[in-house]
Amino acid sequence: MKMTTSIRQVDGIAVVDIAGRLELGKESAALRDLIFDLLKKGHKQILLNLGYLLFCIHRSASLFGLIGFVEIGMIERGCFN
Repeated sequence: MKMTTSIRQVDGIAVVDIAGRLELGKESAALRDLIFDLLKKGHKQILLNLGYLLFCIHRSASLFGLIGFVEIGMIERGCFN
């Protein structure tokens, strides 16, 4: 099952529901781009709901890689200023 995402708002928080299979590569890049897009739109509170994630190749590498990409993107966009 490929990875799918959906976004909903809960009390001003952008909740990203992630379902299916998350792997390093195309899926993690798509998720990173989705998070960057939310940041560009001004969302400051983003919650990644991994409750529907069925399978994650290299679990820690996928998640930590994603976090690293997001952190780099936030620094590049001046989010920590």
